[in-house]
Amino acid sequence: MALLQLICSLISMRLISMIPMAISQPTCDPSVPSPVVIAVRNVTLAGQVIRRGAELSPGTPPQSLAFGLLPGANGTYIYDGSDECGNDTAIRCSANRGGLFNEGSSSTWSLDGKVADAVSAGEVFPWSDSGGIFGADTFKINVNTSLQSFPLGIIRSDEFQINGLGLGRNSTLLNALSSANLISSKIWSLFWGLTGATTPSQMDGNLVLGGYDAAKITGNNYTSKLTSNMNCDSSMIVTVTAITMNLLNGSNPNILGTNYGSALQMCIDASYPIISIPNDTWSNFKQFAGANWITRSSGIDIWGLTYPVDDVYTGDLTFSFLGGMKFTVPNSQLVAPDVSINSQGVTVLNDSTRELRINPLVPPNNNDFPLLGLTFLTSAYLMADMDRGQFTLWKAVANTTQDIRAVTPSSTCVVAKSPQESATSTLAPAVPLATDPSPPPSPSAKSTSSTSPPSVSVGLIAGAAIGGVALIILSALAWTYMHRAKRRKDPRNFTETTSASKPPLSKSDDWYGSLRSQELQELPGEHPHELGPSQPHEMGHEASYELGTGLPSPKQPLPAPKTRR
Repeated sequence: MALLQLICSLISMRLISMIPMAISQPTCDPSVPSPVVIAVRNVTLAGQVIRRGAELSPGTPPQSLAFGLLPGANGTYIYDGSDECGNDTAIRCSANRGGLFNEGSSSTWSLDGKVADAVSAGEVFPWSDSGGIFGADTFKINVNTSLQSFPLGIIRSDEFQINGLGLGRNSTLLNALSSANLISSKIWSLFWGLTGATTPSQMDGNLVLGGYDAAKITGNNYTSKLTSNMNCDSSMIVTVTAITMNLLNGSNPNILGTNYGSALQMCIDASYPIISIPNDTWSNFKQFAGANWITRSSGIDIWGLTYPVDDVYTGDLTFSFLGGMKFTVPNSQLVAPDVSINSQGVTVLNDSTRELRINPLVPPNNNDFPLLGLTFLTSAYLMADMDRGQFTLWKAVANTTQDIRAVTPSSTCVVAKSPQESATSTLAPAVPLATDPSPPPSPSAKSTSSTSPPSVSVGLIAGAAIGGVALIILSALAWTYMHRAKRRKDPRNFTETTSASKPPLSKSDDWYGSLRSQELQELPGEHPHELGPSQPHEMGHEASYELGTGLPSPKQPLPAPKTRR
């Protein structure tokens, strides 16, 4: 009887108008462009130094640069080395910034003096008064895709540390690719890869434009609208209902709070290297972690906390979202050696310590918006849909295969031809998104006290298979299973939303604000642990390098921040 009622209900909903015989997504029409795939990996820069990031190449001949993602910006911004880089050596400056563009070596570079007209996205170029310029050049996206006369902002100040790829709602890159019919939708999807300490916990990632990589996702998804908020540059706000420490003794305390209805608004930010949490949540974490920190990291994963090797947190950390989705960051990604770049531009690690990739938001930054950055995105696959004004998260599957799906305004399809980046991800020594070891400047802290909680729309799409005895029942239920399974991995089956365009960025907009606003403060109530001199060494080699002096004693309050170089 229950099966018969199910059939009747399916018919009443007009779900059984056709019973397909195969459970698969259609092959894309030949007119649908394949998504553009960009490698996220250790990029070899001039001088044979490396920097992890998305690899793109401006200029003729192409100059390989490493880019960080700017979800809250629209333009593409690069460094050219014209500023003096402070006390940094030229090669360390280049490594920190993901490479320096040389306009004079490019035969296709042209200077555009009309800054306001150059940024078609309506974004105000923030650095013209500090010597920054705007121009255009050929921009090689990958081995098969290039854009001619692409607008590039040249930064000649210390606004942020790495070349930035703007992927906001009016992204010049997405707009240019779409206008040239090189992508079928203004969608970008990110698998950041793995950035742990050992080879099994390291893996390259990819950035897909115009689609997503189905090989990197599993299970249901979490979908919500892009919500404009001055404290969350990406506009990707999630509601976290629990933060669970997965301890080795089998217990799983919730450090967010046990009161009914406890929840926390957090911002997904692919420009931020680690995870930041409120001070009260950090206080709860300390009660169960039982370890004493040494100092804050001023290296690649800046603002994380360093610990003695034998006295650091050993468990995982699970974030539960409104609607039931859970994302677990394993200890191999949450805890890693403290990594930095030395004066020779070489990536070095400190074997005598381990860094916990968590930034506690202590005063004066206690009102900053908590961020889920790249450490979180080693466990979550992110897709941002600028056409529909929404974003989606899946549990990430770390593998070296690709299954690239194009997304069109009306459907999702499997690309029949090779995607526009033929190389698959491969295991490689991975270096996390780097930042300069020098302490960053400290603009006024961003406060979230006046921010009202945004509404959250959650897409939890499940598929199930049900048996029956009659042929019509079997066929109908098979079709139902196919339909739901297809929707599970089809990012276009989400509720369509409309969102107001984000206003143009001005000089006051702070794309790396949460990273740069942290003041070096000793955590209240902490008793840092002092270690002997550390001996960092080049990754993969035995030779040792000194990181130099200048870091304060762990038992002394950290100094006022300096301008980052």
